[in-house]
Amino acid sequence: MRPGFRVAPGKGEITQMMRKIFGGAMAFSLVGAVLLGGVLAWQTSETVSGDNAVGKPGIDATANHNGTLLGPDGYAVQVATIDVSNTGDYRLQASSPYGFVQILGVSVPPAQQACGNQNFEGAGTQLKLANPLYLDPLDLNETVDDAVSVNIETIAGAPASCQGATVSWAATVVLTTIGG
Repeated sequence: MRPGFRVAPGKGEITQMMRKIFGGAMAFSLVGAVLLGGVLAWQTSETVSGDNAVGKPGIDATANHNGTLLGPDGYAVQVATIDVSNTGDYRLQASSPYGFVQILGVSVPPAQQACGNQNFEGAGTQLKLANPLYLDPLDLNETVDDAVSVNIETIAGAPASCQGATVSWAATVVLTTIGG
């Protein structure tokens, strides 16, 4: 061999070199694809938001007192009717129980102390509904006159000392929201 000259590689050596070159190129390509692909991968997203007011149900109830005397014992008497208007944002309906009558107090002279709240109650403790009641929101200005009847019963066996007493009561109307 002459100085400065190399012997040409044999066929096996060329194949082995080619494998090293292709193997290195493949490894470089994979590493590059992972690194560059991670950098070049793009994402997109969008967020929307808003505000919504929370509606509220509401009713306006007006009692029409009829001044009826209570008694005698064992009888229920209609003492008032109630007009009902929807002042809220939802459609309302009456569903049992429609409301309650609560006896707040009984005023009697000192000599008649045997008479008290226990001698009176709202008839069945429910308000009686004249007709099925559905109320649309305020924008329709719908009022149902005499929608509810308030009844108070002097219980059977109430003492005679209840005669001349004054019964204070409160009626609560209950309506439920419905869709639409």
